[in-house]
Amino acid sequence: MYIYHLKLRARSPAEAQRVCRFYRHSLHLISNPGFVNGTYSINHDDPRLILIEQQWGSLCALEAWLTSEVRQRLLQRVAASIEGPGEIAIYEESCV
Repeated sequence: MYIYHLKLRARSPAEAQRVCRFYRHSLHLISNPGFVNGTYSINHDDPRLILIEQQWGSLCALEAWLTSEVRQRLLQRVAASIEGPGEIAIYEESCV
């Protein structure tokens, strides 16, 4: 399992709420094979900080999503609500 984290900073707490609602309602657009689940959260201490977390069954599926036209359109739809490009991190779930 691969975990994709995207941290975004919204222009205001209200914009952060709007971005999270938009992403929650857009989950059905992530129809790529390999997508498992997604959550969208706002930081308790900083209500402008958004964490988008997605779980993917394979790295290949995640990489296909990251370069997809649908993802680019989703990012364009929220661009006016956020500051900067955000921070991306990808983790591999491991049982040690």
